[in-house]
Order: sequence, then C-alpha cells, then structure tokens
Amino acid sequence: MKILTTLHDSQRLDDVLKVTDGIIVGDARYAKALTHDFKEEMFDIIEKTHQQQKEIFILFN
Repeated sequence: MKILTTLHDSQRLDDVLKVTDGIIVGDARYAKALTHDFKEEMFDIIEKTHQQQKEIFILFN
C-alpha cells in the first residue's frame, strides 16, 4: 500500500519518506528540484530508498 503525502517547505524529503513509503506530492513551488542542493539531496534519498527496496515518486502539479 502506498501513502501519498505533500511535501511542505519546512520538511526534508528524507523525513517525509520515513513515514510515507516514498511518494511525495508537491506543487509548482517545488520546481526548485532543479537547484543543485535539491539534486544532491535527491540522489542521496534515491540511493537510500533503493537500498530499502522502496519506490520513490515525486509528483509536481
């Protein structure tokens, strides 16, 4: 079962993933995914998520 959640400005992605099985929903404000820091964080999280046999989905609307 997948749990869908919204990523808020004050939350770190890895904190959200701990409780959501790896599905995150954001909106246009999170287009900052293109920034270097966000990419670095994403790579780390994707690697950890892969090691934990979880899937990660990040949805922007």
